[in-house]
Amino acid sequence: MKNPILHFKNNLLKQQLTGILLCCTLLCHGQVKVSKDLFLPLPENVTQISSYQDGMAKVRTKGGSFGYLDTIGHFAITPQEDLDEAGDFKNGFTWVGKYFGDTLLYGFMNKLGKIVVPFKYKEVESFYEGRAAVYDDLNGWQVIDSTGKVIIPDSLLITEMPVWGDGEKPSWQDIEPPHFQEGLMQCRRDGKYGYMDLSGKLAIACRFLKVNDFTDGVALVAKDTVAYRLPDADKVKGGKLSQLDRLYLDLESGPPSYKWALIDRTGLVICPIDSSLSPNVSRGFHQGLLPFQDAQNKWGFMNAKGKIVIPARFDNEPTDFCDGVCIVQVPGHAAGGKDGYMILIGINGQQVAKIPFCTAVGCLYDSGLAFHEGLMAVRIGQSWGYMDKKGSLVIPPDFETAMDFHNGRAIVVTVKGQVKVIRNPLK
Repeated sequence: MKNPILHFKNNLLKQQLTGILLCCTLLCHGQVKVSKDLFLPLPENVTQISSYQDGMAKVRTKGGSFGYLDTIGHFAITPQEDLDEAGDFKNGFTWVGKYFGDTLLYGFMNKLGKIVVPFKYKEVESFYEGRAAVYDDLNGWQVIDSTGKVIIPDSLLITEMPVWGDGEKPSWQDIEPPHFQEGLMQCRRDGKYGYMDLSGKLAIACRFLKVNDFTDGVALVAKDTVAYRLPDADKVKGGKLSQLDRLYLDLESGPPSYKWALIDRTGLVICPIDSSLSPNVSRGFHQGLLPFQDAQNKWGFMNAKGKIVIPARFDNEPTDFCDGVCIVQVPGHAAGGKDGYMILIGINGQQVAKIPFCTAVGCLYDSGLAFHEGLMAVRIGQSWGYMDKKGSLVIPPDFETAMDFHNGRAIVVTVKGQVKVIRNPLK
């Protein structure tokens, strides 16, 4: 079972706390205990379990079979002995794999445990909005619907992207096609990008140099690159270059810098992004807000209309908004950084809480970096527990591993190595 726990960005706290004796005997343990009602009863033969997705959790039994539990802890899909691989449910379906001789082929199963798309693909991606990307040697990548019908052929899909190295031109790297987001999917024709709808028809013409997925009804696109002043051609031939021009020509080539704008679902430009701001395009919008950096390298957030709603005032890069808050880490100045803290910022830009890294309970050594359903997995000393948005330990650190809450459930591993499912006490 993979452990998806994330570390503090740039290991900031880990570096600060090096050499500090972390408090492993928690003072609150005598007051806060793990209730037996916290744990969800599991079938005895379950040895591995994934996080709940779409109301189902993938499990593996002692015999190696894959099955799926509902949020009560009962088998919604009984263990299937003939499955060699299985994924998590998304949008009502999960991919499953089966060996035919030495060849592993994939298909899709619904929540009733029925195979709705047969095992015939070499690679597959999860379903998004009723569409999934699949690959076979004969047809390449295609997009199918939940019945297996081909909606979009390989020729219309983005299956490679430029990767910039030391040369003037990029190399091309094979990728899985993008998926649908809000009914639209990125596409490329003649080197320009646009969007297709769920039927495979071109919805927004391919006229952009760069595009991103739609969120909250808008998408970040680039129609032009940032213009740089090039040295005059006559000066280059005559050798009369200024020192600035020579420095420019000595610069290593690389990916272009883009002028970004926000468009709506019709392709209409809502507003250009201020050229003095650098939006974090790779992260995109979360809960309607996009992080950016200003000319002074301070961080803030803009909304889906390009308006700055949280001014750039943070020295350290905030996390994405999740569960109504983002997290900003502030390093300490005392020995070992023990006076460092993190602040929680609400969508309105107001501070929700200030949570110190070290308290009488112990030092916060690691974190899931996001709240889910009101709680965030945190590591105090050597054990994991869960903290609320006020900084209170709602579930004491009694676990070797703690995953995020989804569908009111979280997966934990006890100090004895037992895999458990716990309920969210805030629900």
